[in-house]
Amino acid sequence: MASALFDELLGLAWTARRKSLESFLMPCAILDGDPGTLVARDGSLVSLVVIEGSRSLMGDEELERFVEIASMRWTGWLATPGHAIHVVFERVGGRRPLERAIGLQKRAARDLGLDLRDVLDERLSHLEGTIAQETAVAALWTRPSVLPPDEAARDRRRFRAFLKHWPAGPALAQCPVLPFNGMAPRHEAMVASFLSACRETGLAVEGVSGEGAARIIRRFVNGEDGHHPDWRPIHAASPSMPRDTGPDTAGALPPPLADQLIVTEPDCDAGSLLIGERRYAALDMLIGPRDVRPFSELIGRISEASLPVRFSLLIEGGGLAGAAIRRLASSFTAFSSSDSRMVRNALKVLGTARDEGRAIVRLRLGVLTWTARSADEAELLRRRGRLQQVIEGWGGLVATPLVGDPLETFAGSVPGFACGATAEPALAPLDDVLALLPFSRPAILATSRVNHLFRSPDGRMLPFSMGDGGDHGLDLVYGIPGQGKSVLMNSLALAFTLHGGRDSLAMNAVIDIGPSSSGLVSLIREALPPERRHEAGFFRLSMTPESAINPFDTQLGSREPLPSERAFLVNLLELMLTPAGAAGLTEGMREIIAPAITHAYLLRDDRSAGSEPRRYSRERDVIVDEALARLASRLSPEPLWWEVVDALCEGGDYAAAGRAQRHAVPVMTDLVSAVRHPAVAALVADATVASTGEPVTAAFTRILASLAHHWPILFHPTAFDIGNARCVAIDLADVAPSGSDEADRQTAAVYLLARHALTRHWWISRDLPGGLTPAMDEWHRTRLREVAETPKRLCLDEFHRVSRAPAVLAQVERDAREARKLNVTMTLASQRVEDFTEALTELANRFWILGAGGKTREVATLRSIFSLTRTTEEAVRHSLGGPGPDGAPALLIASDARGRLEQVVVNAPGPVEIWALSTSPLDVALRERLAARLGAREARLRLARAFPSGSARRRVAEELARRQEAGEPMTQAALLDHLAEAVANDTI
Repeated sequence: MASALFDELLGLAWTARRKSLESFLMPCAILDGDPGTLVARDGSLVSLVVIEGSRSLMGDEELERFVEIASMRWTGWLATPGHAIHVVFERVGGRRPLERAIGLQKRAARDLGLDLRDVLDERLSHLEGTIAQETAVAALWTRPSVLPPDEAARDRRRFRAFLKHWPAGPALAQCPVLPFNGMAPRHEAMVASFLSACRETGLAVEGVSGEGAARIIRRFVNGEDGHHPDWRPIHAASPSMPRDTGPDTAGALPPPLADQLIVTEPDCDAGSLLIGERRYAALDMLIGPRDVRPFSELIGRISEASLPVRFSLLIEGGGLAGAAIRRLASSFTAFSSSDSRMVRNALKVLGTARDEGRAIVRLRLGVLTWTARSADEAELLRRRGRLQQVIEGWGGLVATPLVGDPLETFAGSVPGFACGATAEPALAPLDDVLALLPFSRPAILATSRVNHLFRSPDGRMLPFSMGDGGDHGLDLVYGIPGQGKSVLMNSLALAFTLHGGRDSLAMNAVIDIGPSSSGLVSLIREALPPERRHEAGFFRLSMTPESAINPFDTQLGSREPLPSERAFLVNLLELMLTPAGAAGLTEGMREIIAPAITHAYLLRDDRSAGSEPRRYSRERDVIVDEALARLASRLSPEPLWWEVVDALCEGGDYAAAGRAQRHAVPVMTDLVSAVRHPAVAALVADATVASTGEPVTAAFTRILASLAHHWPILFHPTAFDIGNARCVAIDLADVAPSGSDEADRQTAAVYLLARHALTRHWWISRDLPGGLTPAMDEWHRTRLREVAETPKRLCLDEFHRVSRAPAVLAQVERDAREARKLNVTMTLASQRVEDFTEALTELANRFWILGAGGKTREVATLRSIFSLTRTTEEAVRHSLGGPGPDGAPALLIASDARGRLEQVVVNAPGPVEIWALSTSPLDVALRERLAARLGAREARLRLARAFPSGSARRRVAEELARRQEAGEPMTQAALLDHLAEAVANDTI
């Protein structure tokens, strides 16, 4: 009872003597310019800089370089009074930051017609306890004391005379006029120096406009609940309606900043401060850290404690100036003592440092934590106590909860609000203080159109946009088996699908050896409405005519290939005609490839003299037969296939026309006739193959005849059809053997063939085929426009299987060079970093390294290719340990307009998403059994509940072993049936 009464009396006493929060607000007007500036009541100028973080991994060496360069650049304006840097770092966990980021993904899914609520809702709940949003802002202050006294006095008199004619006082309107003319150049130089030093050391920093600064202040004051993201302040340069206020002239001026920035009046309750939906408690530095430790160590402890925190560090120049030096020195970081001799020694050390050219600054440090407004005080005190433990373990710093006026403490924690703090000031050399700054945090990966969330190893939220692909849009993924490569690839593919701003699915093509992409395709297909599920398809190729893909196919109605199609054919034939294991084509073979292709098309062209176009045959394609019957076209009794194509196009049945054209164009065997044409044969005359002595044309024919037997998929009219699918994956496992040179050649050929089947329309640009009717011309224009404007992605997995095939490498490099201007992004994944050629490495905008497995040679190769720093190399060795309970880490090396970026990111999908994208044969088999019973979405939810690790492999292995020991052996298939039954009935 007595304690409660004392707390109440204390609160009443504070209320009686307190100032309002507004009384601590220094800015009174927004100035225009770049960088934007706010002008304060006393004439000070302040600009805000957003510190996104370090674009490279910052270890001891990188931190030392930052301290060295920043000290050199900033000493000039911090050695004397008049300038200050106020750095504020806020870390907020919980649901709110995630809701905004995942809300963008939900909106994109909704626009695309995808029902991914189970996956995206689970992302929110799964990441909520492991991820936090971080914001760092530096407020750069220039005070009137920077001016010589006579100049300051002159400007002050001038400004007072000006205010006599100003129509409104500061309580009624803003006055966006500089009181001190000489401060602006000094302030601009300070801001430029700050930005330059940060950027030179790899920090991502961005000066904000005056309007942006006001938005930041308002958010820090009122919290997310009291600040709408679209809010904009009213200032002299912004359009606004006149206010109905007195005097009349004041109504035409922008309203005071205080009315706009402080939404709710704070309330003090027994030492805590309530503002908006937060209840704050504060700690102030009493004695600075005796051992200067980097900020990364502090944030690691804060992350482990799961505390929301706001860290405020005020650095003021001219630390050794002023009459209060003895009081300040008594709390100097490394030499604090109540003994006067120690104080004198501390001053002597500082004086020596100053004489050596080191700036001595005043340092004030404070931290805040908070709870929700509805939480009880005990929880707030628990958090404050835990925070005090954490911060006092940071180099021996001593903190106190006795902060004086809570409003003044809070005002000093808002960047740009006030240039002051309640913490005891300490003195320290600038280079010691710089190591304390929160600038080593990993820079964010994207700020807009977020479609995936990574996090740093210590929990910072790293939003990612798959659409930010740079100049070429090429991703290279390297990881040995078991490092999380398949899950990352599927996450990137889903991120590409959810890239916002569209109302139709992007074109996503995956070529793989195995079923790694089947889960992604299944997820997309099941998320689409039933009438659109044809837009996602997973296909397996077999070496049979039923899977045939004719590389001679042309654009609808065209008798000849486009340049990109011709180039592909030449590349494919060079591969086919190169003997297995040989370094290249035999002499004379290259000279006849292109002419043979030309004559093959002329051979089947109904408009070419001396040609042999194929005649239409009923029952070759029932769909074409039915379309012709509906059309009732007047065709000749024995029409040509080309005539059927033209008739169907004229009738508007383009789908049937495309099927008919498959029988009109040449096939691979037509090259045998083409190479015997005198004009082609004459190019090599009597040249022979050195190893066999046979004529080049005979060798050409022999090789094709042999391949026709072994590779029927290449020698028949196209039968493989993806229809109108836009998200497509092809599994080449049945047609891509390994173990010999001949097997490698076949694998390379089917890779090229699959690429042709999925993407041949992507590389056309808007060049139209020749010889078309006006109607067909317009149809092509519309189709190619839609293809050109649609984002497209080609993914080649298991790239190590074809990395030694020159034809594949040449095609991939050509595609990579052309991709960006055709709105195509590419992803290549391999188990060996050496599989990526120097050209591909130079073209890549993002490189994902999932671990070298501790292999020294692999690490050395990575160091050579990417010029890795010692810090990054250590991350490769020790931070990329493969998937674990907290996710799978990867080193991302990227380049964009701002330069190079290196970050360790953690991909942490939840159990529902893992089950949706799983590629493990056992897990896929269980998922398919359950989906057949319950549907795909419900199956994922039940499996996630039953096996939250995202896999049932351990449970299956243990159960099989247990039954074997008990004398009750069971097959794996039977056990999967049993598990599916148990999961379906919720008995597991």
